[in-house]
Amino acid sequence: LIETLSYPLYPNFRELLIRRFSFFCTIISFLYHCFMKNIPLYIIFCIAFLSSYAAKAQEPSYTLLGKEELAGIDIYSIIQDEKYNIILATSQGLMRYDGYEYHQYPSHNLNSMSLFGLRKNSKGDIYCFNLRGQILKVEEDSLSIFCAIPDTLLSSDFSMEFNSDDHLVVGGSYPFIVDLNKKITPILLPFDPSPYIGKTKKGKIVFSGVGTDSIYIWSRKSMKGLLYPGKGSGDFYYTYNTKNLYINEVHSYDLSYLEDDRIKKINLESVQESGSISHLTFTGNNGSIWITTRTGGLHAFSKEGKVLFNGHKLYSKYYLSCFLEDKEGNYWFPTLGQGILYISNAELKSYATHPALIDETFSYTTYDKDGNIYLLSGSGKVFQLDKHDKVKLLYHNPLWKFSFLSYHQESHSIFFNNATHVNAYDLHHQKLMEYQRMGIGSIKDIAYFDRDSFMAVASKGIKFYDRNHPSEGGLSISTGRCYRTFFEKENHRFWVLTSKGVELLKNGTLSPFLDDSIPVFANSISGNDSEIWLGTSNKGIYKIQHGKIIQRIGLEEGLSSTRLTKIKLKGDLLFIAHDRGLQIYYIKTGEFQSIRANDGLSSNHILDFDVYENEIFVVTSENIQRIPLNKIRINGTAPFLEMIKVEVNNQRIDLLDYGQFTHLQNQIEFHFKAKAYQHRGELTYRYILKGALSEEWKTVPVSENNVKYLSLSPGKYTFIVKALNEYGVESKTLCYSFTISPPIWATWWFWMICSLSIISLTLFIFWLQIRRIKHKNRQQHELTSSKLAAIKSQMNPHFIFNALNSIQDLILKEDVDNSYSYIVKFSNLVRKTLSYSDLDFIDLEDEINLLSIYLELEKLRIRDNFEYEIIDEVDEEIQIPPMLIQPFVENALKHGLLHKEGKKKLIVRFELSDMLVCTIEDNGIGRVKAQEIKTRQKKQHESFSVGATKTRFDILKKHYKKPLGMEYVDLYDEKNEAVGTKVILRIPFQQIY
Repeated sequence: LIETLSYPLYPNFRELLIRRFSFFCTIISFLYHCFMKNIPLYIIFCIAFLSSYAAKAQEPSYTLLGKEELAGIDIYSIIQDEKYNIILATSQGLMRYDGYEYHQYPSHNLNSMSLFGLRKNSKGDIYCFNLRGQILKVEEDSLSIFCAIPDTLLSSDFSMEFNSDDHLVVGGSYPFIVDLNKKITPILLPFDPSPYIGKTKKGKIVFSGVGTDSIYIWSRKSMKGLLYPGKGSGDFYYTYNTKNLYINEVHSYDLSYLEDDRIKKINLESVQESGSISHLTFTGNNGSIWITTRTGGLHAFSKEGKVLFNGHKLYSKYYLSCFLEDKEGNYWFPTLGQGILYISNAELKSYATHPALIDETFSYTTYDKDGNIYLLSGSGKVFQLDKHDKVKLLYHNPLWKFSFLSYHQESHSIFFNNATHVNAYDLHHQKLMEYQRMGIGSIKDIAYFDRDSFMAVASKGIKFYDRNHPSEGGLSISTGRCYRTFFEKENHRFWVLTSKGVELLKNGTLSPFLDDSIPVFANSISGNDSEIWLGTSNKGIYKIQHGKIIQRIGLEEGLSSTRLTKIKLKGDLLFIAHDRGLQIYYIKTGEFQSIRANDGLSSNHILDFDVYENEIFVVTSENIQRIPLNKIRINGTAPFLEMIKVEVNNQRIDLLDYGQFTHLQNQIEFHFKAKAYQHRGELTYRYILKGALSEEWKTVPVSENNVKYLSLSPGKYTFIVKALNEYGVESKTLCYSFTISPPIWATWWFWMICSLSIISLTLFIFWLQIRRIKHKNRQQHELTSSKLAAIKSQMNPHFIFNALNSIQDLILKEDVDNSYSYIVKFSNLVRKTLSYSDLDFIDLEDEINLLSIYLELEKLRIRDNFEYEIIDEVDEEIQIPPMLIQPFVENALKHGLLHKEGKKKLIVRFELSDMLVCTIEDNGIGRVKAQEIKTRQKKQHESFSVGATKTRFDILKKHYKKPLGMEYVDLYDEKNEAVGTKVILRIPFQQIY
């Protein structure tokens, strides 16, 4: 009847009917036998209750993924792609899970939404199929139809594998092969093939025939048959775990594996649920074997076939449909409609589904000397869990609320409390002992200081007890709220953790424990005869020896969190519980080992724990777990990191090797994602932007998986990011290089063009200005030259006229010899004067020669009482304007020396500085007397030659922009009488090169 009512796709319904029917029959039979033997009814129920506790014990701890997202969705196949994504073939199409969210692939062209048989070729490409004959290829975010199975080859059920040539082999009633060109070729076999096929380590395909006792290793060139050592039904399932191909018959627990073309049988131990029928076999890379049943759940075996977990059926409320061991070694068990069971460490045992414990909440636990575990529940129950995972209820009082649990080895008793009393349960005699009412509030902890005495700390104070006289109370001390206590045997004193801080109790006196005169606060304590360890709620851990703090352990030393809940010292190991799980501190080496939710803990929120030999029992807010310390698996697999997208000005761009952006495209956002399922929530990102003003690595949690730069300056940048797990294992580093071009007005070539343009324009303007100045100067020079020429043309006749007058005087005086000499020199002077008159500059030497000829003429005229001297102190070869000096020499002779009686003397001196300085000095009568003579002679006009020379000096001064000209200095003796005149001429010159 049950077989008829149950439907294969709903195994839980069938199991429910079987269990209810079996339970009903068992109860009726049991009550009948008890009634016939007159057994009291309350004993019957106690026996039934306690026996049910041992019916089922632990199972590997798991996390249920997709409880809401995958509810009602049947998962038929699972695989992991090259980017660490988990791909699911389901009754509602293809889905992808990346550790953060579920993505539904679009299914526009599917003839059926139910997908099966996820397989991966050597390139990492993933394929699947539906039962309507479509073979599909999984793209990045979509499904494409790889090929359609012809109706002639379509079977009601089939499977597929890739062979060594990456050709797709499809098994079914009409098997065929699809090559790389999508060409379909039927496979002809000499038997009716089973729909399920397998693949060997070398990539050959394994077929089996319905009703045959062999399997066949097939390739295009050959086929080899191997006799199967089981019942030989021909209906096999195949499982490949990268090492071996496992074979099991669908309706039995017969299991074999293929090695070197030989079939080797694995003898599985019998299981408690012998009536269940084998369904699917999964094998881990460590050799573990997991066989599901058609009634839900599975059985676990070692690689030798030994039952694990005492042969209990695991996860019986789930119908497990497929299996995956991911790249980190985690196990994934998808279900039909109930999500995915995720197991990060199968060695961690959970008691969440134990019938006696499933509805209980626990807060405290402790081991006894034999390794039995004791648990206090929120419903007022005390449980014992022995080393064989059998559960026993020791005590139950629903009115009690427990606040501590402790084990005393010497008396072999466990101590716990209710609101007003201390209670001890004697494990030897299986009896409860209640101590005198406290009167100091709710007990928080006790400390044993000898075999028969202990001290209790409570919410209002401290009290001592003698276990031999439980009805008598000892010393009481009112101290206020206390939390924990510890007895230090060496100094025979109690450490008491109170709301005032850590205090020391000795000889009935409390004194505060201070650190540099500051109170120390702690919420947990542990130690031995030589050292005390204090755990605080926010400052880490203190190590105390001889009454002094000698070591502090905080975040810098490797502590994951300073929010501690409990510490416990065991030998050289310090066990630490906090809000980020559990850590083991190796005192000798200073190293830490972490056990967190990612390592298999059901929760990082640990309420209590205790340690026994090589295992630890943990009570969390979600579960109770037994953890073998030597089985803690530290995952050294690096996270997988990928760049999801890059956005420029909020627009997604293609992820090219190099990005080239304009100065307006300076808002850049990077989106990345790290995948490491065992480390979910514990990953961190480290990133840096090379080329930015502030180049430094930044660390952010895994939730912050995007970085946005709002306004980047033009330049070259490289964004670098990597992911790290909690053990410091780094992912592959991702780099994205890009350049933000400067605006055209900020480019070097723009500024070069502008600079060249400005320079060219400046040079052009400068050239125009120079040209204009040159033109003006040329005009000015021409004007000046014409003026000078006019002046010189006026001066030359004047000079000649003066010379002729002198000759006339000589002739009138009948001085024939001197007249003749004078005429010769005069002709030489005239010739030179006419020669120099057209020149702007002449050599200084020529000018001096001209002056010498002139002075010689004047000497002939003035006779022997006239002397002159020309002193040339100029060492350089220079040129000066002609005929500038002669007029002043003539003026000195005519007005200064001509009227002087006695010896007449004239000195002409040339000196060179920034201009030529010519000094003309005479010992004549002076300018005052000369003016008086001119006045008497009624000659008031200035000498024409001197006036013309002044005009020339004015023109030269404007032309050369220098202080050119002449200066008169009157010379006087000691009696203030005029003794001569000095004329200083400042004349322009030019070098002769």
